[in-house]
Amino acid sequence: MSGISRRYRNACAVCGASTLILGTILVIQVSGHLMATGFLQLSWKRSFDAQVWAFWKPNDLDANLRWTMVNDLQTHYLKPGMTRDAVRELLGREWSGERSPCLSYPVGNDGEDSVTLIIDFDKKGRLLHSDLYFN
Repeated sequence: MSGISRRYRNACAVCGASTLILGTILVIQVSGHLMATGFLQLSWKRSFDAQVWAFWKPNDLDANLRWTMVNDLQTHYLKPGMTRDAVRELLGREWSGERSPCLSYPVGNDGEDSVTLIIDFDKKGRLLHSDLYFN
């Protein structure tokens, strides 16, 4: 009988390992699907806060704090036709030079690249559009 119980234990060990592996694969697949559909990314989005944005520094503990706000900023705050001064008042000091035709603000990183918000203006200093630049 010990031969049967030994085979039974071995079969259970193999079955348990297989179940663990299949379960892990399922979790990875579901997580990948949720990330691809944007479901998990929603938890990383927050409302734009001008004070938090203005005082953020790239070496802050939360290096991607601006990254979590940029969608709301672009959707609800940066509107075509805004003046350069109005954008500076909203976002604080930019990182581009005073003579640059655009304003740029570091946003954080997406895991591989650093991300910068670039805001373009027309010749009259009115906002044309804003884009994220991945470097």
